Amino acid sequence: MRLSLEELHRTLEAHFLRLGLPEEGAKAFAEVLVEAELEGLRSHGLARLPLYTAQLERGGLNPRPEMHLSQVRPGLLLLEADGAPGPWAALRAVSALVPVAKEQGIAAVAVRRAGHVGPLGPLCPAPGPGGPGGPGFCQHPARPGPGAGLGNQPHRPGSPDGA
Repeated sequence: MRLSLEELHRTLEAHFLRLGLPEEGAKAFAEVLVEAELEGLRSHGLARLPLYTAQLERGGLNPRPEMHLSQVRPGLLLLEADGAPGPWAALRAVSALVPVAKEQGIAAVAVRRAGHVGPLGPLCPAPGPGGPGGPGFCQHPARPGPGAGLGNQPHRPGSPDGA
């Protein structure tokens, strides 16, 4: 079966909506999984769909988290993710980080209690001219919740000049 990118996005969003996620979470999942496929990171794209589905069905991920963002220091944010799916929590964290990085010149965000983030590449895009950019790091337990799981400490290097 062949789907256009728009059809794939809609299909994935509908899948995650059926699993109880609100629109923001379903869209985040779809965006990250499709971007992983487009970047050739298939091991972290659609191949992750059964894992994420099982974790949502078995309670390993919270489909309706109450995420709370706080600014711990001028250039340091903390997102308490409440068991949220990793792609959703990571996109929310990065969205909050960009304006702080522009204001402070440098910034970092830590995400606590989130599921497997997936690929870091789509979450840490190369910066545009004068825009913020930088590395991404992730760490989580070896078994992030019920269902099959994995754990690692991936990173994505980057710099404001795109190097």
